[in-house]
Amino acid sequence: MRIGIYIGLLAAGIMLSAVSCVASWDRWNWGFDASTDRVNSYGAFGVDGEALDGCDSIDTQIRDEPLPLVGVYKVTGEDGWDGPAGFYARDTRAPIPAVVGAQKTWLFYTWIDSRLEGEVPWFALGWVSPWGAPSDIGVTITLLKKPDGVSGGPALGTTWDLSAKPFGGVQLPPFKTSDGREGYLFALTATVVPEPSSLLALSAGLAGMAGALRRRLR
Repeated sequence: MRIGIYIGLLAAGIMLSAVSCVASWDRWNWGFDASTDRVNSYGAFGVDGEALDGCDSIDTQIRDEPLPLVGVYKVTGEDGWDGPAGFYARDTRAPIPAVVGAQKTWLFYTWIDSRLEGEVPWFALGWVSPWGAPSDIGVTITLLKKPDGVSGGPALGTTWDLSAKPFGGVQLPPFKTSDGREGYLFALTATVVPEPSSLLALSAGLAGMAGALRRRLR
């Protein structure tokens, strides 16, 4: 209960701080908060019309502090990345092509820095959408990997539909490490889908074709 309240308050605070933000096809992101009972840190992944898939001034590396952390790991020379290697708490890319089925995926990790002192009674990953994706972009996250030796928590392959709720979260068994790549690995996937109005039109069209076919078969 305490974790749920904490995540809800955090999400509400982020949403209130972002009321002036307006999502659009070429400017949206999802924010993720790694939290313990004492401290938290925040990351954001999305697109911007002025961003590159490679390194640019919008991208920022994680803080080098004893915190629960969330970040995308970059390798210089891989996947078009031309900046310094390491973890980035903000990874903003060029917009997704406006073609149904087009996708972009962010692989991000979350963990607790091993320098954080004391016992950690709980650890949670929360999410909120200050600049939520428009209705024709579906967004999900999927748990791809757990730290070695960790049991409990959500099963591998569990997927959360972020488009269905403005904010949410999941409790994870606490895990400390000096290398974030040993932590929990998630895939954030954004996919271009038909707009709701297009789906209605398609449904109406299919219904009309079915009706015509039934009349012909009588």
